[in-house]
Formats: sequence, structure tokens, C-alpha cells
Amino acid sequence: MCAVHSLGATALAMALALGCSRQGADPTGKPPVPPLPSGAPKTPAREAAGAWKRPAEIQEHIGVERRHAGGNPKQAYFLMRHRQPARPVDRYGLVAVLPGGAGTAEFLPFGANVLTGVAVPDDFLVAQPVAPQWRQDEDRVVWPSRVFPDAKADFTTEAFLAAVIEEVSRAERIDERFVFTLGWSSSGHALYSASTRVPAVRGSIIAMSRFLPGRSVEADKVKGKAYYLYHSPEDRVCPFAEAELAVKTLQGHGAEARLVPYQGGHGWQPFTFYGDRIREGILWLKDRSAARPRP
Repeated sequence: MCAVHSLGATALAMALALGCSRQGADPTGKPPVPPLPSGAPKTPAREAAGAWKRPAEIQEHIGVERRHAGGNPKQAYFLMRHRQPARPVDRYGLVAVLPGGAGTAEFLPFGANVLTGVAVPDDFLVAQPVAPQWRQDEDRVVWPSRVFPDAKADFTTEAFLAAVIEEVSRAERIDERFVFTLGWSSSGHALYSASTRVPAVRGSIIAMSRFLPGRSVEADKVKGKAYYLYHSPEDRVCPFAEAELAVKTLQGHGAEARLVPYQGGHGWQPFTFYGDRIREGILWLKDRSAARPRP
């Protein structure tokens, strides 16, 4: 069941998490290190108040808070932002990121340094949920959804995402037109599903993931949504043909959908400038959402 399961948890997680900067891959395999803006503050009070310890490798200009949606300990997520955006922000956009692979908290440095720091515009907040461990099997559904359920899960990933988006939207100044999701590999099926089952989601960036017609989305609800798909024709884990089918299906039911190919196969590949492509996708979604009426 292509990349829906953990497929060897730690190894796949690291393979998907570590990648290139805008200039290509660091030979050490480490994420890029954006410069620290002059005068950037250190740790905000809300970060220092809890027991959670911020990983030292996260760049200082990225603010990170650890939260639990509705106080539920199984719905942990990280909220990230640029501490000093280039311009004052009246209302933020929001990108909810579901990491691929094992979906664990080990993806936090990637989400902070690469996604928040490089790929996501600084007028967006990033919420990165942590996949609950419903089973210990390596061959498990990392993000159980309506598409690929797990009987042991207390809630679906769609419900988890909805709770995170609702909580962040209450606590922060969020422009509801610009609430997007981003995921890859093991999380993609849940994002297709959430795109029509979580009304707050306005657009989706889905990379290297499964698409099953008749199951992945509620076709009668995709109209007015936007999808930016990123997939390699050489992918031997998740077939490229499914991404092509997704575009055809989504467009055929009134959604806007764009498929951007890259070379190299499954995963975030060096020298494909994927950070730039993610930013391009967010701005593409933003342009289309700005042209539509508010939800």
C-alpha cells in the first residue's frame, strides 16, 4: 500500500526529511541554514513556559511552540513562524504540514529550518502535527484516514487536522482564505481526504502520494478547491500515473489542479529545488484562493 505505511520508520523518515537547499544538497545531508536576521529575539515567553525543550539545531529566527489541540495529549503539534517577517502581518495564512515517513517529532527541525525557514512565505504560520503511535508495527498506517483507516485509532487524521486548524484560527489572526495543507508519501492520502472533509482547508500541496478514484476525495465537494501536486515520473513507490489521474479527476469536478514533475524518484531529491517548488505552490494556491469569495 505504497508509502501509506511507515515502510521502515526511521530510515524512510530521514531519507524524506533530509534534502537540498535552494542551491542543491549539502554533502552532509543536513537541512539548509538560513541566516539569522539582525536583532532577532531569542526565545518567546510561551516557548519558555512549558516543559518542552526546543531542539538546539532549530534556527533562532524561527519561533516554535509545542501545543496539544484541545488539550488532547494525543493531538500534539508544533506551531512555527518567522519571528521577524519582512513586513508587518495583519492576518496570517496557515500551512498545516503532515510529515511523510513515520510522521514523528523527529521531523521538527526539517519543518522549522527547511519548510518554515525557506519554503513557506513569512506571512504564513506553520502547524506541524505529530502522528500518534496507534501501533508499533513498522508496516502500519501512519496517518489513518477515511481512505486508509485503522481500527485502533481514536480519531482520524482529518479530525486531527480540523482540531489543529480550529485552535490556531482561534488563537491567531488567520485569513481563512489562505488555510492550506502540505504533505508527502505516507500523509498524502489523508490530505486528499481532508481537502473535502475539512471545510476550512482551501488548498493542498501533495507530493509523491497515492490517489484512489472514488475514495480519496468526495468528488462533489472539490469545486472551488485548489491542488498543487509534486511527483516524479520515476517514482517506484507511489505511481506517477495516480498523480495524473488525480489532476484529471479533480479538474473534471471543478477544482483547479496543477501537476509539477521532478526527476529522481520517490522522496525529496537533491538539486530539484523542492523548497522553491513548495513556495511556488503556496503562492499559486494563494493567488487562486484570493480570487474566490471568502468561505
